[in-house]
Amino acid sequence: MDLSRLNAERLIQNLQTGVVVHSPDTGILYANPAALNILRLTKEQALGRDSFDSKWKLLDEFRQPLQSSQYPVSVVIKTQKPLMNLEIGICDSSSDEITWVLCNAYPEFDEQNNIAEIVVTFIDITHQKQAIPFKEIVELASDVILVTEASPITNDGPKIVYANQSFTKVTGYHLDEVRGKTPRILQGAKTQQATRDKIRHALENKQQVSEQILNYKKSGEPYWIDMNIFPLKNALGEVAYYAAIERDITKMKQYQAQLKDLTIKDPLTNLLNRRGFMETAKLALDECIKDSQHLTLTMIDIDHFKRINDQFGHEGGDSVLQSIAATFKSFCDSDDIIARLGGEEFCIVSPTKCVSTVVKTLAKLQDHLKDNPVQLSSGGQVSYTISSGVSSLTSESCSLQGLLRNADTALYNAKTTGRNQTVVFNQSLDYE
Repeated sequence: MDLSRLNAERLIQNLQTGVVVHSPDTGILYANPAALNILRLTKEQALGRDSFDSKWKLLDEFRQPLQSSQYPVSVVIKTQKPLMNLEIGICDSSSDEITWVLCNAYPEFDEQNNIAEIVVTFIDITHQKQAIPFKEIVELASDVILVTEASPITNDGPKIVYANQSFTKVTGYHLDEVRGKTPRILQGAKTQQATRDKIRHALENKQQVSEQILNYKKSGEPYWIDMNIFPLKNALGEVAYYAAIERDITKMKQYQAQLKDLTIKDPLTNLLNRRGFMETAKLALDECIKDSQHLTLTMIDIDHFKRINDQFGHEGGDSVLQSIAATFKSFCDSDDIIARLGGEEFCIVSPTKCVSTVVKTLAKLQDHLKDNPVQLSSGGQVSYTISSGVSSLTSESCSLQGLLRNADTALYNAKTTGRNQTVVFNQSLDYE
């Protein structure tokens, strides 16, 4: 008998490390006692069994089933190279208990350089795995942590496999309500499509991505998050999951909006100021041009406003400005853009509305002002009228500056021919 071979067999038999030898078709040729104990098999049960037996399964480090192509034996057969330090879980149909092992596998070649055997060794690390479980690390984290599968990425995105307590606190959803669904359930009507596209592009290319996105809670309430998504790779170097660390930045966004309001809104009337108007009106104009829609722009002046200030003081003048701003809001639709450009000068942009519709609204507005004088805190009343100039989007006038210039020309005509009236721009009004 070959004493060296006998000694080697005795050594393997007494090792605390599990040793399994597979044939090229993955059938088990040999398993030492440590391996049988870890696999919960007798020697008779193990011999001849292949790696893909449905009675047991292998899990990755996140407790998700490994595909058969990711089994250590399969990887070695495919690559014909050793596999080192792969952390996997082993369980079978008899129990939910998982045995965690650190696995190594390497091929043995015959004289023709074909794989003759695959030797797999594994060390039981179950105690170590339980001492620092993944769930307990992140469950109580203050940031929201969401984990999704890496593939397949459906039209709605990857499926959710884990969410921590902070996710529930922020969104109102429990893990059981979202597991198996996609993060798209958190998105809504005002979630930016461009942001969605950037995230999807990164996921499809297995890349990290950071974005700020508007999501919606279970109650329907919107909230903003600063989100960092990064891929999680398994021991084979393949992207198996995506983890998203999310921070609620709703209060910060609200504060930023308040700061922006200070720069684009008139503090007296709470209407857009000239800067805010130019930014907003330009966007509306571009949309109407793109969709071949109507757009009408109206310039409005309060008639003889200096007399109001002279008679009632600046407090009376401010009351008139605040009153007409509120009146504009009540007569305009939600998509109309209303601004105080300065002094007693106002401007209204009406997307999708033709001139005749706007002129009818202005006539109703003038009647309302005639019948509803402004009540001053001092007890007095101020009656006043307005003059309006209207221009519309045409092929000759398709810039914001052009529309403003034409409406201003019409307004000048309304003021010089009697005031308290509306004039619509046409080429005969161009005095230049």
